[in-house]
Amino acid sequence: MDWPDSDQMKEALEELETSFRERGYAFHLHCDNPGRIWRNLYAEAEEVFVALTPGLTLAINGALKQARPLEEVFLEPGHRFDIVGNSAHACRWVYGYEIAGTKSSTRVLRSNGLLMEEDWLFAQTT
Repeated sequence: MDWPDSDQMKEALEELETSFRERGYAFHLHCDNPGRIWRNLYAEAEEVFVALTPGLTLAINGALKQARPLEEVFLEPGHRFDIVGNSAHACRWVYGYEIAGTKSSTRVLRSNGLLMEEDWLFAQTT
């Protein structure tokens, strides 16, 4: 599946970004290789995840949630989660964290908006 280059997808992304920012969330667009797994991510503040392509699964506290394209999935603060790309094609999603609920030190440690649990624990000691 190729990245939809349509005006509809561009419009959907613009609407998502506007909505995220109006609600006080950061906005990050991801494109990842098929089969990639992001493990041990940590929700320091409330976070929102929106799949843009099929084939993404979230593992939240051991429970699996299939992420349907353009459906918002909220992640509660203080929880660990994984993102699993189980598609034969590139996986794309948008992701944001509640800016007011995060520390500036952890914002610096985030990789493309995602916070590894180890980085969060490190930031608590500094």
